[in-house]
Amino acid sequence: MSIKTYATLRIRKEELDLDVIFTRLGLNPTRLVRKGEPWRPNDPVISEIGVWHYSSKNLFANGEPEDHINFILSKIDNKSEDIHALQKDMYDISISCYWQSDSGSGVIVLGSETVEKLAKFGVRLWFDIYLDREEH
Repeated sequence: MSIKTYATLRIRKEELDLDVIFTRLGLNPTRLVRKGEPWRPNDPVISEIGVWHYSSKNLFANGEPEDHINFILSKIDNKSEDIHALQKDMYDISISCYWQSDSGSGVIVLGSETVEKLAKFGVRLWFDIYLDREEH
């Protein structure tokens, strides 16, 4: 059974102010799409909103979803006031977790410490799940 996973801090706003995000969080995005740009290179879909991502994808190998979520949380650990200030300025902030299982099943577990950290920031956590089931 093979599982692929990573987590992404997502910040969205119609007009992103990159200087404000960097000043608040001290992070450079791993992916950036400005309003009016293609969602992906050569993609006909144009983004209607600015999107700033900081992802664990390619930053460390494998691990459980909770490891990736905690990696993202560790990057903003002392920034809860900054996250709240961005939210007050109408930035939509969430953490997404990509999870793919080639067996068509699996388990995602979050411990209470991780849930408490998420609650401190007041950000939504959502899962992007893909189940590839092989016929046996």
